[in-house]
Amino acid sequence: MVVPEVIELRIEAADLLPDLWVVLGGEAVPELCALLAQALRTARAHGVVEHVLDDLVDTGLADRDHTGATLARASAKAWRYVAEMEEIAATQSEAGLTPDLFRALAVVYADLADRAVAVAPEDVEGDITLETVLDRLSPRQAETEATR
Repeated sequence: MVVPEVIELRIEAADLLPDLWVVLGGEAVPELCALLAQALRTARAHGVVEHVLDDLVDTGLADRDHTGATLARASAKAWRYVAEMEEIAATQSEAGLTPDLFRALAVVYADLADRAVAVAPEDVEGDITLETVLDRLSPRQAETEATR
């Protein structure tokens, strides 16, 4: 005979962050993925990727073993998110809110699309390193100097 047992379940906001980050099949929520890519590309430019990645892992916003593959897959389909972010920006503007956040995300996704690691998400090897992905997704030295 099975005897039901009541257990206490306590969920804190920090426990929900990984659920926001990881959706079916390791897919990332587009907005969070763009922020993650931008944070890690900035960290790479300043030589602090490991420190930033440690913080992201500690807060549940990144998985050390899969962040490279997640960003690589996101870059392969980044072109899709440009229009989506622009549509969200327009919708927010129509609601009287600033569209700037989602316009900026559209710019980030356009840049990721231009530097895509693969043509399609399924072409990304699951063990691709974050270093390899950031090498591909980050501006080259000459590009960086030209934008100063």
